[in-house]
Amino acid sequence: MNKITERKNRSTDSITIDADLIYHDQVIPLLDVSYVEYSIDGITDWHKIYVSEDKFTRTSNDNKATWAITALVVESADSTFTDSPATATVGGIVKDTLFEGMTDWEFKHRLTHPFQVPTLSNFTSTMTPLVEVGTALTGTKTFSWTFTNGDNIVPLSGVIKENGVIVASGIDLSLGTVAVSLTIPNVVPISKSYTIEGLSTEGSIAPSNAFSLISVYPIFKGKYSSGNLTLPRPVASDIDITTNLNRSVVQSSGDLTVSIGSAPDDYDWVVIPTTSALMTNWLITSFNLGSIGGAVSPGGNLFPAPDTANLSSPNGYWATIPYRVYITNYPSAIASITFKRS
Repeated sequence: MNKITERKNRSTDSITIDADLIYHDQVIPLLDVSYVEYSIDGITDWHKIYVSEDKFTRTSNDNKATWAITALVVESADSTFTDSPATATVGGIVKDTLFEGMTDWEFKHRLTHPFQVPTLSNFTSTMTPLVEVGTALTGTKTFSWTFTNGDNIVPLSGVIKENGVIVASGIDLSLGTVAVSLTIPNVVPISKSYTIEGLSTEGSIAPSNAFSLISVYPIFKGKYSSGNLTLPRPVASDIDITTNLNRSVVQSSGDLTVSIGSAPDDYDWVVIPTTSALMTNWLITSFNLGSIGGAVSPGGNLFPAPDTANLSSPNGYWATIPYRVYITNYPSAIASITFKRS
């Protein structure tokens, strides 16, 4: 009994078969062993594998051939042969598979050693995933990834896509890294999704995980001293909002948690771009929470309805962007607080 030796790009689980291929009126020996352990519908048993006479063709071309299989047949070893046994996928081969330019041995090996599909994963970049609107992004960017079954990857078939559009091609996927020159305008909030793809020797490779690049308008937050409770509640124009000390580049489209670190005689303020939804509730602990809105009044909600102001970047990145200015109705010591949309 002979066992087919696996090739480098095939499964390490060799399958041995002694069934015959029927070629028109001739019998073509496939392998030397009669049966194969094969699982069908979750039941593992020894089965006979063959290609029925009207489902197999071989077109000769010197020592190469084109093998066309339209159905593979598997039947139990202890069953009686029938003219119409059930069909099943064998060795990863499915109906209407066409193999071109293979020797007999290569075809037999392909039939008995499932193709090892390459994968691309852990795709990432040296770019910072979250940046402020106006930050310079255009330039050379480095991407990296990991892969499996590299012998089955077509050389230089790699492409990087930005939001589904190819921005780099001819990439050698076996290197696991590449530097790409990209033009990335960033004058308004952007959202970019990058993936890497390629070709295997038997088709396309599924895209990698996505690397995301997002730009946002920053938030600002801080405290305003009441002068030991002698000064009135400030308004937006009283606060030195746009300083880098108070600036934080975070995603504010959902719930937002900010650290303030105020004292009991401080008013607290948080400034959020109007590109984010209106905040309607605040939360410090599950026992210390409330609604946002209402009138400016010492007896009102911790945060009344926000003021509005048009602000410009302290770094010159953007200008005249509308913001909502949330200021407490009365002095409060707040270490950290979460603003919620509902």
